[in-house]
Amino acid sequence: MEEFLGQKARAFGFGHGVQNITEIALRLNAQGDAAMSLALADVERAAFERLVVEKRRIEWLAGRLAAKRAFARYMRASDPGRAVPDIVVLNGRHRAPFVLGHSDVTLSISHSAEYAVAVVGPHSIGVDIERVEPRPLALASYFCCPEERLFLERQWQFQGERDVILTRLWSRKEAVAKFLRLGGRVDFKLINTLDDYVCVERFSDETIRLISEEQSGYCISLALRTESAAR
Repeated sequence: MEEFLGQKARAFGFGHGVQNITEIALRLNAQGDAAMSLALADVERAAFERLVVEKRRIEWLAGRLAAKRAFARYMRASDPGRAVPDIVVLNGRHRAPFVLGHSDVTLSISHSAEYAVAVVGPHSIGVDIERVEPRPLALASYFCCPEERLFLERQWQFQGERDVILTRLWSRKEAVAKFLRLGGRVDFKLINTLDDYVCVERFSDETIRLISEEQSGYCISLALRTESAAR
């Protein structure tokens, strides 16, 4: 993940962060909430303390740390002489994350199993990571468009490949939803992600570039503005 995101970050001008969730769980267990929350501003710490489900607390914290790392990298790359300010990450409309005081950048966060990832850029951007796991074909009827379902049915006799394909399709749709910053309001069946360029006309007239890669049992997808992706 680090190598893939780093390569794309340099090519397309965004910042990236990767955080191992298992590492965060171990640190929380060893050091406790107080030590770990030193990386959080007061408003972030209050949000962290309101979380009661342990798994959600760990994922949330890992995502925030990845986001702060991504923003710091973006700031250093875009303005090397400027000091990186205190980084505060909050949730806004439709639960979309943002960096407080920096409306000039867009932030996207995702997590799955052992990893949390984040990207920060000067334009709309979305990232999603999913662990590749066996999934039933019936799931495709829930989120795939007709063209994607037909493609899956043709590949369904190949167990390993179909799991990768179904995971990739889901990951690409999640990345588009995060690019649009609309969360669950986007009907995934309206998005055909078989192509690397998609347009969700109901929500935007912008063409979105998709880039995906499978690594170490995970699929990671980026959704980028066409202009920045053409660099």
